Amino acid sequence: MVSITAAHATGVFGKSRHYYWVEAHPVRGRGGCVNNRDRGFPAGSAAGRRVSAALDPARGEGGPEGWCRGRFVGTVTYHEAYACPAVGRCRPPHGFPQRESVVARFSYHVG
Repeated sequence: MVSITAAHATGVFGKSRHYYWVEAHPVRGRGGCVNNRDRGFPAGSAAGRRVSAALDPARGEGGPEGWCRGRFVGTVTYHEAYACPAVGRCRPPHGFPQRESVVARFSYHVG
């Protein structure tokens, strides 16, 4: 579980989507176990709120084997981008502003 205090509100505002994304990977990859996971934080969070996202090893390739042993590193990134429609093709307007910035880094060890 990764938790942060959101500096920005998340969700769709006008034509822009604002969200946080977490990802983690091992310093040294291995086979036969979970190496990488990523996940979005919940939408609709207010600025200043504590939000969490679970990097669940069971969701995705290698899940039944569990996490690989060793050191993992990760980032939390804040994104602002065009809010694609729920149905149909996503065609961001030319020059639509996008923003992406790493807001946190972390590491953990699986023994």
